[in-house]
Amino acid sequence: MQADYKQNVQVFMPTATQTAAAAYLANNPTTVTAWEVTGQSFVAAGLGTMYAIGAGHGPFIELKYMELFTQVSPGINLQLGYAVGF
Repeated sequence: MQADYKQNVQVFMPTATQTAAAAYLANNPTTVTAWEVTGQSFVAAGLGTMYAIGAGHGPFIELKYMELFTQVSPGINLQLGYAVGF
């Protein structure tokens, strides 16, 4: 599981003849969109059920709450599917 997180941030970009400190003091920010990847590891808890159509197969539904880590980020996962061979 991986999630991408985006946020608009203000940066102060110096011109060719300016230092970074001078660009900050000029108070002329540029807004850029920064992306961060989260969810390199996670913990999940949830409930699910399956309707057994026959021996070893059937449709299922699961609902999970997940907490993604490196940058704490909650998520909810609804999963519908068909399982074979359990």
